[in-house]
Amino acid sequence: MVEQFRDRLIELRSVNDVKNLIRELLRLELDEPIALPYFVVRSILEGLRDALADRPVPPTTWDQLRDALSGPMERVIDSIQSGDRRLIFERLNDLAKRWALTRQELAE
Repeated sequence: MVEQFRDRLIELRSVNDVKNLIRELLRLELDEPIALPYFVVRSILEGLRDALADRPVPPTTWDQLRDALSGPMERVIDSIQSGDRRLIFERLNDLAKRWALTRQELAE
């Protein structure tokens, strides 16, 4: 299940994809032994959904978002599977920083 989720997470193409992943992340937060990484990823996707909700999003914007966020998100999911809490924290921190930069770019 996590592998399929991971693949969909790094291939975002629409606000609807983001909404579906948010719902799935809520379930993972309840089911997985370590909930914090899923909470952080969900929070970022909620921010992304809110930033894009009221405007048309051209394919080039989705390309830029995938380029900016898919790698850090993928590394978070991979770190969860490793079970190394230090690595998970480092990857979450990297993702949070990347999201801050991306959010700033979206606002411009």
